[in-house]
Amino acid sequence: MNPDIENWRTLLPIFKNEPIFPTTPEDEEEFYNYLSLIKTPALAFENNWPYIIQATRNRGYKYEKGNSIVYFHFKNLNFSSPVVIVNHLGPKSIDLCLKLTELFNTIEIDVLIKNVDTNDLEQWKELGFAETTSPWNSCTLRDDNSFPDYIYDFERIANAHLPRKSNDGSIPPIKQKKGRMLRKFNREREIIVKPYKPNLREEIEIRKALEKSARYLEDKGTDLYQNVIDAHLFIFDQKIKKNIFQYVHYENGILKAYSYLTYIQDSLFYNAIINHKEPSLMLFILWQGVNYIYNTLHHPKPKYLSLQGSEIFGQNHWKKQLNPVITINKTHIIKKASLKIGKD
Repeated sequence: MNPDIENWRTLLPIFKNEPIFPTTPEDEEEFYNYLSLIKTPALAFENNWPYIIQATRNRGYKYEKGNSIVYFHFKNLNFSSPVVIVNHLGPKSIDLCLKLTELFNTIEIDVLIKNVDTNDLEQWKELGFAETTSPWNSCTLRDDNSFPDYIYDFERIANAHLPRKSNDGSIPPIKQKKGRMLRKFNREREIIVKPYKPNLREEIEIRKALEKSARYLEDKGTDLYQNVIDAHLFIFDQKIKKNIFQYVHYENGILKAYSYLTYIQDSLFYNAIINHKEPSLMLFILWQGVNYIYNTLHHPKPKYLSLQGSEIFGQNHWKKQLNPVITINKTHIIKKASLKIGKD
């Protein structure tokens, strides 16, 4: 028998008896309804729908009971261990995570939860989970949780190209070196930004840039080619609708970069940048996208800019130099089937 089919048949009792369903485009609005229940600003990067599609590789599932929900997927295409929970929302969502873990552990499938705030780690340990020690893949320790999420003052980043003025100390300015770099790009380069509306010609150029970037990262040993490709396919999903901004950045008629952002509540999430590889270009593109929104978006403007945790040291280094106002340290936790109650 095909092992993939055998694995799926093992799962059928769980899917038959529990309210577990594949996610669909119609679930986007439901996700934001759950998100609206959070009383404080939902700044962590997993709190936007494009991230859910990205993290589950558009083959995710939802487990929903009452007024709570869990989003998860199978890390492996053959429905084998582990199951990966990428977000959970609602007052009873931890209970749902525990129930889902129990169900999968029963059929010898481990459950891994991403995006766990390290401040909550001890609580999860008391519930039987352990922080993972195995790397996510051959290139990264914990995927996008390898380094922290960074939250910035939106206006400060939008105006990062301006010479530093006196600061009252309430918001840390970006490093002067980065501000000088942005001004140098503006003086010496002719990179323009404009809104992107999906079309075949530019999509082909964006896909070429993505493939080139994926090869570059794999050659450097910082990520796997297919992982980079799969993690960015969501940008071509035209069924994602709510509050997204897409831009293309050109220089002398040549596509230099593509940007994808989501504006939810008070926060602007920078979901993706695909750019040609040259020093400091990614930082400039990030600033240019934020600056464009700052100058064109009617009120209310975002209060925060949220950047996803990096997989590699270099990206984390320059993100820190933008001086975030909030840092969210995250990790992965796991409960292995071999560790469930009743097993040695």
